[in-house]
Amino acid sequence: MSKRRDPSIFRRLECFEVTARHGSIARAAEELGVTPSAISHQLADLRRSLGEDLFIRSGRGLVLTNTGQRLAEGLSRAFGILDMSLAEAVGLEHSIISVAVCSSFGPFWLVPRLAEFKELHPNMDIELRLYSEDPELTQASADCIITPQQVSAGYASFDLFEEKVIAAAAPGLVSGGCIDTVPLITTDLVLPELGDDWRSLARAASVALPNDPDWVRCTHYVLSLEAAKAGLGAAILPDFVASAAICEGSLVDLGLGTHCLEDRTYRVCCKEAREREPALAKVVSWIRRVARNGGPADL
Repeated sequence: MSKRRDPSIFRRLECFEVTARHGSIARAAEELGVTPSAISHQLADLRRSLGEDLFIRSGRGLVLTNTGQRLAEGLSRAFGILDMSLAEAVGLEHSIISVAVCSSFGPFWLVPRLAEFKELHPNMDIELRLYSEDPELTQASADCIITPQQVSAGYASFDLFEEKVIAAAAPGLVSGGCIDTVPLITTDLVLPELGDDWRSLARAASVALPNDPDWVRCTHYVLSLEAAKAGLGAAILPDFVASAAICEGSLVDLGLGTHCLEDRTYRVCCKEAREREPALAKVVSWIRRVARNGGPADL
């Protein structure tokens, strides 16, 4: 005979999962519509059932023990699958997956390809979140994150492609690829590293830089792009950022080649505990396939 489950365990696990997610009994009680005392009783019963401490107190909050962390991750994955299964069973599957992207990757690589994803999955939405600095790799930031930075422990990380850059400028600004007499737009702003991106490109392309360049300083590629289109100077841009402007004629490739100047590999990341959730897995798989194929991809 199969072992009968104690039905009360499910309520205890639900209370634990919500408390672990918020790190607060009061906030868990608010979400579940019960009193904090009821949550505390459920957690105490679960602790006795398992014979393991799941939380330790830290100031006014709660911190998971190692056992609690493992259980929380497993429950997050399990509840996600249950939610998806219930939605599919009644034909109401409509998932929203949030994706955090930087100011260059989001507008210039991901957004132009989203129509293909929507055709493949009309009942799923991608919510884009823009970050200007490297995001904290936490579930609070987004369901998945696309970043060139290394990820922390507990995250699944899938390489997409290495960043390749070109030099570009407005038509007529640069003659014959010679950059000696034009301002140079740089995103390396802090002394003594000012203009290091151009020095790296010059070495890779075997060209000389002027002794005292006229620097135009921009913090992000999206600003460098607009500055170059406005004729303020020559810019170093990722090829996927510059491609549309080159095709429309507002920029020209200066012919210095395509180069990888530093170790910047874009990767899509999500929590290991959530990577098998059906909706999230579809988004991550689609992004990986599009990156691998260089264009729209079917699942």
